[in-house]
Amino acid sequence: MSAPTKTECRDKLDELREEYRKAGTVGRRDITVRQVVADWLAHPPETIRSGNSLQVYTDAGKRICDGARGVPGIGSVTLARLTSGEVERLLSGMARAGYAATTVRQMRALLRGACAGRSATGSLPAMPPSWPTCPRAGSSASRGR
Repeated sequence: MSAPTKTECRDKLDELREEYRKAGTVGRRDITVRQVVADWLAHPPETIRSGNSLQVYTDAGKRICDGARGVPGIGSVTLARLTSGEVERLLSGMARAGYAATTVRQMRALLRGACAGRSATGSLPAMPPSWPTCPRAGSSASRGR
């Protein structure tokens, strides 16, 4: 643990103690959303059986990490710093950009599943503490219908 001042170092240590108290473990601080999504896609759950489903989730992973249609991705965000607000901004932005509700739900499901898998192994605490609901998708006019 290091920080510019002794006070800041103590504050960081207190945060880690609180995380340990709540979750029973202290997760790594250097794992990014991109790494977790890539790991989930490399080892998908057994419920994903078809190649088409895996391709759908691979596309969703690219949108989560890299963004699309002017909505910035969150791939470079570390999971230790990921907030439900950032997830909400991503999902809301995708809905406003005209993505279908199903597409937005798939992105949320992938991100939630990837984080839950890491939490279950103890390499991360449960993140984020409260998952946002999926926003309504853009109007059909915005999708060119």
